[in-house]
Amino acid sequence: MIGGNSRSTASLHPALKQKAKYLWAWAPAAGARSVTVTSARRSRAQQTALYQKFLAGKSQYPVAPPGSSKHEHGLALDIVTVPYDALYTLGRWWKSIGGTWSTSDPIHFEL
Repeated sequence: MIGGNSRSTASLHPALKQKAKYLWAWAPAAGARSVTVTSARRSRAQQTALYQKFLAGKSQYPVAPPGSSKHEHGLALDIVTVPYDALYTLGRWWKSIGGTWSTSDPIHFEL
């Protein structure tokens, strides 16, 4: 898993960390050759900056308003896979174990 502030999985909620381990384990079966964490726990300031970017039309993905993001509580992570389509298989699997995932934001996995 990747280190660094908002990309580090170290500060995630323990339940999400455990399920994330399963994502990594299932990734090859989903066709993923790699899995990269692009965002994990975020500070309020990081969430605000991302939300402002979203409002300005500079974000490819939806961003929750500050104070309402599961990222701020360590309950969400964003990942990308190679190939990208593996996200859809992992997302269906994630939902089957009780997680939240949607095709409208395929990189976002939350409890």
